[in-house]
Parts: sequence; structure tokens; C-alpha cells
Amino acid sequence: MILNKIRSKTTERPSTLDGIALARYKFASSFVQNKEVLDIGTGLGAGAHYLAQKGAKKVLGIDCYKPAIEYAKKTFSLENLHFMAMDALEVLSLQRHFDIIVAFEVIEHLPLGSYSSFISKVKNLLNPNGLCLISTPNKVIFSPNRIKPYNPYHMREFTPKEFSNLVKKHFPTVKLLGIKCINEKFLEKDKIIKRKLGNQLATFLSTYKITHELLHFIPKQLRQFITSKDQLPILNASDFKMLNQNIHNCKGLLALCQK
Repeated sequence: MILNKIRSKTTERPSTLDGIALARYKFASSFVQNKEVLDIGTGLGAGAHYLAQKGAKKVLGIDCYKPAIEYAKKTFSLENLHFMAMDALEVLSLQRHFDIIVAFEVIEHLPLGSYSSFISKVKNLLNPNGLCLISTPNKVIFSPNRIKPYNPYHMREFTPKEFSNLVKKHFPTVKLLGIKCINEKFLEKDKIIKRKLGNQLATFLSTYKITHELLHFIPKQLRQFITSKDQLPILNASDFKMLNQNIHNCKGLLALCQK
């Protein structure tokens, strides 16, 4: 029940890694060997734990939601892994520097107008030649032709061009990648279930915070049956590919920024 309460606040706090969340952290893991890492928006801590296991010297996971941090502390225990409750816009109060900073699916949750300030603060926390990985949903896919995102917890979503321009204002070296699902079986099945009434109703209700949160108190198996998502194959990291071309059509955006 406690975990349901935490998950009800946002669907982007997986307790275990799979699918696109695992793909992001797996990609980041190739940079963390013997590095000091900051995971901003760590949620329930599974991603930070993954990086700590993959050879990072130290990993600090921070999140503004205290119950999530308490869950992470109780669930994941490694000598090189620590968690702290902290708002993403207060990171400079850490008064330390990191070799690698990841901020996956964070920036779209921040208050309007705070994005440039956030990236500037992240850059200031990096050691010389440090690396920052920032991911965010692609507005072209998630909320096309809308000012307000469909996700009630997203304050703003970015197109590839908007996101690229934002990070390039702060970092001299930026590589923008697209994250795309390449599992054809999943994509075909997903198209079919999106046309079903139960899925359409759940999607509509999830655009409102109150119903979005209440949906997560329905048992997972029943929820997946109603939305027909139980018919979808389970995705792993290998079902996603990082692309540097045709990013416009990719579900996720990932900026690789070097100080």
C-alpha cells in the first residue's frame, strides 16, 4: 500500500528497471566507471542502485519526494550508494562536484521558466570535462499541437529543436540523441490496444491528477486487463535504440553534454 501511494504520484518512479528506464541507465552506465555520480530525480532509487553496481565510485541519488527517498534507503544498500531528499533546483546546496550527472525525466516536471537555471546549476556541479545526461519526453510524440502536456505532472515538454537549443546555451559540447522502441511486435500490438475503449478511457482519465493517482490503487493485474496492456510484451533495454538521426520521430530525447 505504501508503494502504491508513492507510485500514484507519478508513473516515472519505477521500483525495478525495465523498458525505456533501463535503456537510459544502461546507456549512462558506460560512462560511470570509477566516477562520482549524481542521479537527480532518482525516484525509488533503482537507477542509482544500477549505476552503483556498474562500477561507479560513488552515487548520490536525490529526489524532492521524501517517501520515495525513504523507500530507496530501505530497499537499496551499497557502500557506494547514498540517497537524499532534495529539490532539483536546490542542487548547488550540495557544495560538491561530480564527474557524471544524470537527470532522467526531470526537467519536464520543473516549474515554468526554471529550465535554463536548472541546467546552469547542473553545469556548475560538474568537474572539468564532466558529463551530464539529461532526458525528457519528445513533445512531438507525447503532446503534439498542445501547449499543455497530456501528462498532468509535466509542466512543459520540448521538441527536439527546443531541447537542443536549451542545452546548447550552457554546454560547449552537446550530442542530442533520440530514444526509439525497435520492438515491432510491441509497436503493432500497442497500436491495436490504443483503439480499445478501456485503454482510451484510462488514457483520458490519466490526464487529470486526481484520477491519475486513483488509477494506481487499482491492482496492477486488473488495471492492465482493463487497458489491455497485459497483452503487450515486456520491454527490456535491448528493445530501445539510441539514434542520432530522425530524432523527431523518437519517443524520448537524451542530451549528452560535456563541460
